[in-house]
Amino acid sequence: MPRTQGIYIITNMVTAETYIGSSVDIAERWSDHRWHLKNNRHKNVLLQAACDCDGLNAFHLGVLEHVEQAEQLARREQHYLDLLKPVYNGDEVAIRAPYRTWRSDEADWKRFWSKVDQAEEGCWLWQGTMLRQGYGCFKIAGKMYKAHRVAYLYAIGPIPAGLALCHTCDNPRCVRPGHLFPGTYKDNMQDAMRKGRMATGERSGARLHPESRTRGDKHWTRAEPGR
Repeated sequence: MPRTQGIYIITNMVTAETYIGSSVDIAERWSDHRWHLKNNRHKNVLLQAACDCDGLNAFHLGVLEHVEQAEQLARREQHYLDLLKPVYNGDEVAIRAPYRTWRSDEADWKRFWSKVDQAEEGCWLWQGTMLRQGYGCFKIAGKMYKAHRVAYLYAIGPIPAGLALCHTCDNPRCVRPGHLFPGTYKDNMQDAMRKGRMATGERSGARLHPESRTRGDKHWTRAEPGR
């Protein structure tokens, strides 16, 4: 499926029960749904229970509406939730707390996506303010947030409590939802080690800049022994 932005519906062909969602890339979102269902890790317990009962192949994807402007996704999703009352969504709303004021503010979302270079393939690079660590940042209601986290919250939903948001592309500037996945901090560190991002051995800071390490009588264990 070519990249499609809009409202999608997942139908259980055994029971005819449905789930409705929105995404800036429906194909990638569908792939994400299938992966989490297959691995028994889907955050929607109703969908997961149905998958466990009827099997992953019972689910069929359809597109309800193509939405040209990303800032309109939440409003159009809510329209279909109210109209069709899909069983698997339960009491879910498109404008999720505590981000309800974010997703309902079209001006914020129009401003957010105007700062993203949405390439047909590869990463979607943040064009706005950058942090020193290489991540983009975006202000909402007077508070700064990392841009990739805002993109994930908008396109997919809340990040599970206690988890970090990792990049499959290893590009901190990327905000493409399909390149982001929740994981533990251990997962993030192991991913960094596999990709050679951890400075170890001769590349470590202690070897490259030994002057930056406090040693001898200046070390806190000697300077403040009672600490």
